[in-house]
Amino acid sequence: MELERLLFAPAISEKLICKCPPVSVEEIEEAFFNWEGFWVLDDREDHKSVPPTYWFISETCDGRLLKVVIKPVPNTDVAYVRTAYDADEEEIIIYEKKSKNYRSKR
Repeated sequence: MELERLLFAPAISEKLICKCPPVSVEEIEEAFFNWEGFWVLDDREDHKSVPPTYWFISETCDGRLLKVVIKPVPNTDVAYVRTAYDADEEEIIIYEKKSKNYRSKR
């Protein structure tokens, strides 16, 4: 899946700014363009959707580590941002573990 850009619904942009701490659209875009890795499929039963939801962890230009949740638009190079927030230790461990599994299957 090759993505070129992210889309932000107005309600999502507003929700992100109201988070504690707030996350800006610019920070999410920085994390997206700094990202090098893969997307993790969110296959938890209560999070399954069509099209599926994916997430990744990446740094902003200021070094803030964000977990970004996206929903790619099928047959395009864009995805809608569902949410983003500071990645916690457990999510980082999960991401690193899945990353190792992904690389070993290539």
